[in-house]
Amino acid sequence: MFLLNRLEHEINRSDTGLEDTQRAVSAVLEKILSDTAESKVTPHLAETSNSTADILIQMLSDPVVAERVNEVLDAFEDAYHTGLLAELDRPQMMTPLWNHQRDAIEEWLAAGSSGYVDMATATGKTVLGLAAIAVHYGSLHTVDADIDRSKESDASKSDILVVAHNDLILEQWRREFDRHLNIPPDRTHGSDPVDLTWGRVHFKTAQTLVNADRIEYDLVILDEAHHYASGTGWGQLLEEFDNNVLALSGSVDTDSQESSTVRERLEAKLGPECKRYTLAQAQRDGVIPTFDWSVEYTEAAGDDTQFREITERAKSSFRTFQNRLEDGTLDVDSDRRLRTFDDIRKFSHTTEGKSLKQSDDQFRDFVTTLFSRRTQRWNQSPDPDAVADIVAREVNRKIVVLTNNNAQIDAIVDTLRDRSRISDSTNVYSVTSGQSSQEQRNTVDRFDTPGEPAVLIGTGDLLGEGVDMQHAEVGINMATGSVNKQLIQRIGRVLRNPGTDKQVRFVNMVGVPTERDVQIPVEDGQSLVEDAQQFKQFGDSFDNDPVFTVGERADLAGIKRLFEGGYKRITTLDEEGLYEWPESEAQRETLKQLLAAISDEQDPEAVLLSWSPDDRDTDRGTGSSRPGELVLKVLDSGDRPVEDAFVSLSGDTTATFDRTDDGGEVRFFDVNQECIASIHTPDGGIRTVQVSIENSQATNFTVNVKSALQS
Repeated sequence: MFLLNRLEHEINRSDTGLEDTQRAVSAVLEKILSDTAESKVTPHLAETSNSTADILIQMLSDPVVAERVNEVLDAFEDAYHTGLLAELDRPQMMTPLWNHQRDAIEEWLAAGSSGYVDMATATGKTVLGLAAIAVHYGSLHTVDADIDRSKESDASKSDILVVAHNDLILEQWRREFDRHLNIPPDRTHGSDPVDLTWGRVHFKTAQTLVNADRIEYDLVILDEAHHYASGTGWGQLLEEFDNNVLALSGSVDTDSQESSTVRERLEAKLGPECKRYTLAQAQRDGVIPTFDWSVEYTEAAGDDTQFREITERAKSSFRTFQNRLEDGTLDVDSDRRLRTFDDIRKFSHTTEGKSLKQSDDQFRDFVTTLFSRRTQRWNQSPDPDAVADIVAREVNRKIVVLTNNNAQIDAIVDTLRDRSRISDSTNVYSVTSGQSSQEQRNTVDRFDTPGEPAVLIGTGDLLGEGVDMQHAEVGINMATGSVNKQLIQRIGRVLRNPGTDKQVRFVNMVGVPTERDVQIPVEDGQSLVEDAQQFKQFGDSFDNDPVFTVGERADLAGIKRLFEGGYKRITTLDEEGLYEWPESEAQRETLKQLLAAISDEQDPEAVLLSWSPDDRDTDRGTGSSRPGELVLKVLDSGDRPVEDAFVSLSGDTTATFDRTDDGGEVRFFDVNQECIASIHTPDGGIRTVQVSIENSQATNFTVNVKSALQS
């Protein structure tokens, strides 16, 4: 007790900026406990303690600590004589690493502490970055003590740089120092750099760093590294880092040309790929929860008058253009086909097209109209009432709405608050670019309070990438229609906290023109069908095809015209040998299946049903049509049943989960012959095993789990 009070006195009289002395005392204790007793004392003892005496009582209530109390006290006294404030600042991981994180940190150390990881969204990239700091300047969790450490010399202070693309992400990084490294928030908030006993931690946005004076950093953590793929702008930052670098990315795990370019540049400038971990692997291992996602077509919002005018002008100008070609009034000497709007836009960028725009005012105005309509079409978004319809269906859950701009935030907030069923049942929060980063993060934290239904609304640029929300269950994305690299990041907002029984849903809302006078069915329909093929291709990349649906307010007749127009355009061009099919055979086959569904079905809802996966049963405990029953029993290291363990099962067509009963058992029905079971014990341990069903008979399978460890 004397030493604890002495530490509290030292903290109060020192110039550390600490206001919460109880939190500081508990942080020092927790680090010593972790190093000596290997205790399972809950981190942040001060959160439930009002005094130093309370902290001591809570600490000694842990039987492991009580049994080894002399070792703990000796370690505490040693730390007191060497400097308790230094112990307060020491970065020590309070979180054991998952297997894929261990692989990544070991490969990174083996590569000389320079390289990048390509890990799917929500698989712990921030924790990995903090582990890189801990392994150099402090210590990992005792579970990971076997990892070869490369601790930096204490001769002089080091400079550590954390780079993110916006201030909200940086504010989140500051707070994660408290959660995972046990460095109290009073030590990391406010100043930049943060001056700790072992080094200076700099938190910079990429834009700030581009314009700042250069200093030599000893370790750089580069968050969302795919933003730095080019050699210009933010990309030039890669040229500046000569020492230890860990680049974190979650958007280069595809086989696209763009992803290949990103990988090549990161490898050339920073070092090798230390770990690739896909969304499918994360679901298999139980690192992220299984989830359903859908593409919902609905009426587009916006200025109908303006879009109606630009649409009519585009149709009229296109007819005039075709007539001029046929009667010879317009002489175009080009090998390019000029059958579609896209053909003409591409032609306008050629040498002949540029020349024609200069010499022919009518053609120049026509091209301008086509580009203007495309831009307006891209900027169309789902109607706020359509968003509110989904919120109303999920009103008792945690919902994140991602918009395209701040104006949409205000419109949706007003719409939700005008509906009494929503406003009476849930809290509505919004985050905008006009708020400070601390205010933004505080708003996210209020939304993320466990157990309370809430809606959080913000732009996709601000909330859609890298922002950690542990309890979000439903994501609503106001899409622009096509697939882009941000989509997987936006899905990631609801993929946190897999060790719970939350059922995750993501809705990608696509606003489409459905009124006859704002449509050009062959053009808009072709885009819709081709985008649907991309959505299915995207789902194939992590073995999770989307369900295609239509919103409650959508005009089905308008949707049908788009289907028929897209089918007519693609099949006509194909018959003439002019259609450019996707290069991949699998993609071509998918597109043909989508077209066949349009040809076979008259009802647009039936078309969307045909586009969707055959197995759409997402109820808890189901998900496969194959026979077989699996009884899985979870035991701890003492062969005692583990109650309330969260078990997820994934296979070729199976994605299901449940919790163990008081006998440690859980039953799954209609299971594939081979599956991966991921077991999350109540105290945070994880174990993955492969299980099988033989001859369609019931199978009993027992798993022994050392519940304090991740293995």
